[in-house]
Amino acid sequence: MELIYVWIKEYKCIRRQGFCLSPEFTVKEWDGGGKKEAGKLMITYNKRDNLFQEGPIANLTVLVGENGSGKTTFLEYVHDINCFPEEILDRNKPDQGKNVIVVRDGEWLIIYTNLTSEEMEIECHVEPFRYRIIDRNDREKTAKDSILSFDYFTRVTRLHITNNYYGLMNGSWSRERLDSLVFSPGALSAVTDEFFQFVCPDEDGEKGDELFWQYSSLLKDRKRTGGFQQLCDVLFYWRLIERKALKEYGGFVQTDLIFRVSSVYQELNDIESHLKTEEDQRHFRRIKECFDRLWGIYDKDRGKESPVYILKMNAIAEYLLYQTAVMDELPSDSIEELFEKLENRLGNGTGSYQKDECRRYFLEAWDEIRDFEDLTYGLELCASRMWRAGGEDKKGLKASFDRNAEIPEESQYARICRFLAGKISDNESIRRGQKKFGSFILRYMIIDNLLFSSGERAFQNLMSWMSFGAELSKAAVRELYVPKREILLCIDEADLYCHPSWQRDFIDNLLTLIKTAYAGYTVQIIMTTHSPLCLSDVPREHIIYLKNDHGKTTVDQEEHRQTFGCNLYELLNDAFYLDNQTMGKFAKRTINELIGEINAPQGFLREKMPELRRRIERIGDSFIRRKLERQMEWQWQKQLEQRGAGAASDEQRLKILEEEKERIERQIKTLKGKNE
Repeated sequence: MELIYVWIKEYKCIRRQGFCLSPEFTVKEWDGGGKKEAGKLMITYNKRDNLFQEGPIANLTVLVGENGSGKTTFLEYVHDINCFPEEILDRNKPDQGKNVIVVRDGEWLIIYTNLTSEEMEIECHVEPFRYRIIDRNDREKTAKDSILSFDYFTRVTRLHITNNYYGLMNGSWSRERLDSLVFSPGALSAVTDEFFQFVCPDEDGEKGDELFWQYSSLLKDRKRTGGFQQLCDVLFYWRLIERKALKEYGGFVQTDLIFRVSSVYQELNDIESHLKTEEDQRHFRRIKECFDRLWGIYDKDRGKESPVYILKMNAIAEYLLYQTAVMDELPSDSIEELFEKLENRLGNGTGSYQKDECRRYFLEAWDEIRDFEDLTYGLELCASRMWRAGGEDKKGLKASFDRNAEIPEESQYARICRFLAGKISDNESIRRGQKKFGSFILRYMIIDNLLFSSGERAFQNLMSWMSFGAELSKAAVRELYVPKREILLCIDEADLYCHPSWQRDFIDNLLTLIKTAYAGYTVQIIMTTHSPLCLSDVPREHIIYLKNDHGKTTVDQEEHRQTFGCNLYELLNDAFYLDNQTMGKFAKRTINELIGEINAPQGFLREKMPELRRRIERIGDSFIRRKLERQMEWQWQKQLEQRGAGAASDEQRLKILEEEKERIERQIKTLKGKNE
């Protein structure tokens, strides 16, 4: 389904404005003005081509405009879009929530409205499409309308992505499946919380007094957005490697990663500092008692900082929460020896288990550790560089790859990324009821050296979040976070923090990612930008120009130059972007002051000319620079003539002529120097 047109009666700064999102349709509005005379919308199919309609992409629309023109506000509206019956709207603000929403679904054009015919008359000329106007206020008629099986508002997942820290949207909303989700620096916790459900996905309150469940629950509650972002980045890198798209990717790829893990004792310290309830404190004390039984062995080997060693110790510690007597049954002097004894015990199927799910979890944990040990064999143990993230003095295994390698899939870097991506995808098995717990290694994995500049981080965020949106069907533990097959992707301020070259190529990078990552979906994209640089890849028919009209949003209906394939300098010359101002305000004021000094009625002293020349040479525009040089020479010549005419004696006139001669000789010398 494709959102074609939205008319909003009132929402924040938007009042009685229509937004046409498709180049294939033209919507004209006549505002009746008075209460008696209805407004009118005439919808026409104009048969224009949609350049972006390819593969999973249904359409792309770009909103541009100055600050305060309503770009972000419109995306907020679209993110929560609906057409509610009048009876459930706010009676204190009767105009809010009133709208007309036009959707294309195959051969149908569906027009939803909660406006009365007295408020808005709708006329359609959309052959060969069939159309249906659905009055959302008429519940009986709406219920009988068979077309409601194609209801837009229940079939589409809205993904909102932005690097803006000050956005007002956050969280997620789901009914049976995901309705909306926000990816932003300030709202990433909703995605993080859902992703880490694999640590303890039980929602039935059946955990009782089982220490392993209690520990898993406390561990899940302490997971932070940084841990999610690390895995999100590595998953994105693997997808690039898998598609052999590393060289084509426009962003920055960190080719040296350090893989380390946190120990259960580090996790306990973090958990202890955040305990709130008396029940949690009671569970914590019992968990710590179990872990303390292992501390003596670990403390002897604390020089071993290998992530594999720590993973083995963590697995043993978790196992102790189920089998507290294991230390008595299987005495050992080292973590390695105890790990092998328990591995044999698990393999033989001996021992008692309270739940079958846990037996499978521990078997898979031992397998994961062995696989990770093989994958990382021979890697160098390096100190973490992520001192701000608590990684100082911590060591991990460094994996690297050559960006120019023929087959980067064969590197250890790529194989580790593929391994972790597979563990992320295991969450789908939890959702389908095929297993209870997710990856053991992902509970403790920390990926260091994901160091970026602010611009690189911003670009990586956009790309990795969009890519992860397509992975939700595999990475989500609950059905509530599985997207529908129709996606409305809203990207706010796509250019934020990005270098101009990335702004220029953003559309191409975006389209490439969507076509490859979202196979099987239908994706409509609406994005906002302050930068005209990306518009060279967007025909003007796909652009909505917004203006701030005394605090109110106005859709600019003026004809703008064709943007697609347009020279970037010509794009900047469009009066819409710079309001006919071709240079900075400070530079303009400085040049005007210089002109004032040159043209001063009282003239200027000869000693002032070198300074004036230096200031003129600073100007980058060659036309303005030459004009000012000529103006200065003309003004000086004029001063000499005036002084000569007013000279009282031959001696004074001779002095003036000598000054003129000196000036001309200086000019000749300068010109000769340039020619040489």
